[in-house]
This record gives sequence, C-alpha cells and structure tokens, in this order.
Amino acid sequence: MDEKEFINQITEANFEHTELEMTMKKFTDRIAANLMPLNNFIADNIKKNKVARAEIRIKDEEFIIRLEICAINLPLEYVNSIAKIIVKDGELPMQVNMIIDSPNVSKSNLRIDKLADAEEFIENFDSDGLTTFVEWTKNELEVIETNKNKAEEAE
Repeated sequence: MDEKEFINQITEANFEHTELEMTMKKFTDRIAANLMPLNNFIADNIKKNKVARAEIRIKDEEFIIRLEICAINLPLEYVNSIAKIIVKDGELPMQVNMIIDSPNVSKSNLRIDKLADAEEFIENFDSDGLTTFVEWTKNELEVIETNKNKAEEAE
C-alpha cells in the first residue's frame, strides 16, 4: 500500500471496521467459528487493498480480540507512533496482526503478534491462518486466566 494513503487512512480513522460482541462462554465454546468472521473480513479487505480492523468484544469481561491490517506491529490507534516509525516513501508491505486487549494479558494491557504478511495471509487463508489465530487465542486466554488468578490470590 502507498505509505501516504496508509497514514491518511489511519490518521483519519478512515479504515474498514467490523465489531462483534458476545459473552466469554459463547466465545470460548466455539473459538474457531467465532474467529472465522474476523478472518473473512480481513481477507476481503486485503483483496481491496484497504486498511481494516475486525474485533470481538467480550461483554462480560474486559477483553477484546482483534485482527488488523497494518504496516508494522502496532495497533492502528497508535497512529502517531506509526507515522514516526514509517519514514520511507513509496509502497509499504502490509501485515495482519493479532491483538488482545485485556488488563490481565500484560502490564500494557496489550498483546500483539504478527499473524502473517498480507499476501501470505491470503495464500494460507484456508489452512494455516485460522489455525494459527485459534491456537494463539487459546494460549493468550490461558495467560489471561493465569494472571487473573495470581491477581486474585495477591488480594
């Protein structure tokens, strides 16, 4: 994607966005099925060469899981930091990031990992993409639960 177009889209929050909401039980009962709409939305927007965010908000917990198309490993709302880091003119390779926002995931309340380069995400969409996202999510849910239990024990 063109660097200036990318920065303009995120600066003006002019990117595609979809949001689902559900309970933790509903989410964990069918993690793969619940994450699939996020994958589909991101894949559709990669094909359109658009920046996008797809998220699930867990309404009974302080928990949001997202997939984002971005040029670097930062959430889209960190637009000032992204703009400072990206200093070259021309085309930027885009990537798909997995993000969890929860007070129990880390001290910063965020965990962000690259899922794949945008092209790679499309190529492996039916095989590795969803599997990797599901396994990553399950691992982060375990981290959240462990940290939550430690915090409760400390009180």
